[in-house]
Amino acid sequence: MFLTYIIHILPFSIISVFIFTSFLYWTVSMNPDPVRFMCFSAMVMVPHIIGELLTLVLLGVVQDPNMVNSGVALLSVAGIMVGSGFLRSFKQMPVVFQWLSYLTFQKYGCELLIVIEFYGLNFICTPLAGLPGSCLVDSGGYDHRSGLSWSSLALHTRLPPALRLSACTRDTGHHQLQDTRPPHQTLSF
Repeated sequence: MFLTYIIHILPFSIISVFIFTSFLYWTVSMNPDPVRFMCFSAMVMVPHIIGELLTLVLLGVVQDPNMVNSGVALLSVAGIMVGSGFLRSFKQMPVVFQWLSYLTFQKYGCELLIVIEFYGLNFICTPLAGLPGSCLVDSGGYDHRSGLSWSSLALHTRLPPALRLSACTRDTGHHQLQDTRPPHQTLSF
């Protein structure tokens, strides 16, 4: 039955992910290479399917759709925060979280997004005086075909975790109808 469900949702998942990524990828002016777009779409499909299957497994155990939906969203966001380096860099994390980040699929997804966007760009960096470990990028990194410039670099470096957040935290579609009538009211036909 589980395999039947997977086969049943797969075409709809593929269609919904391609609609989502088609709008998002081209709107935020990521690299206009069709191969990179297909890699981006395939990468977004992974958390979509994992979130759906994790929701199904937990619904079999807990049987409360609201609790399961919240739990899956919490697990997805926790994996993003630990695995992507969105809040802290890998070197600044405690050793336990460094090891845990290797177990999250979000870490590899965020790294793939960075590679998709910045592959082939050369950055030349000169160290800043008084700030050890930091540098000023003086040349490189502009690709006139993709519209990538230094003014949009801040957007592109924080975009992959934001995309992961939006892709992983989605509603599962399981809702309970609640009766909003007062308890003493009766229906007449």
